[in-house]
Amino acid sequence: MCEADKQDWLLYNRLGATLANSGRSNEAISYYHKALALHPSFVRALFNLGISYINLAQYPLAAQHIISAIRLQHTDATEAYISGTVGTSAKGVTSDALWNSLRTACLQ
Repeated sequence: MCEADKQDWLLYNRLGATLANSGRSNEAISYYHKALALHPSFVRALFNLGISYINLAQYPLAAQHIISAIRLQHTDATEAYISGTVGTSAKGVTSDALWNSLRTACLQ
């Protein structure tokens, strides 16, 4: 596999984010799913997918993906603590952002 293929998941997430930021959340969803197919533990793509579903008023789906992102983030933090690498890996999504988005999805 060439280096460009290994990075496709980042590209798909960026394409999805570009579409979502242009008010095209419905189109963005397929790109987030492609990113997740290549990298299932990509917290940022799960979070972005959740936000897109919130924008489309599909709150149960939004909550499901945000909970998955929280679960992965917690697992990563636990593994970092056990291995002694706490603070050396940043996912780009804060816990506050995840929990606030979940709260938004659940209160709608």
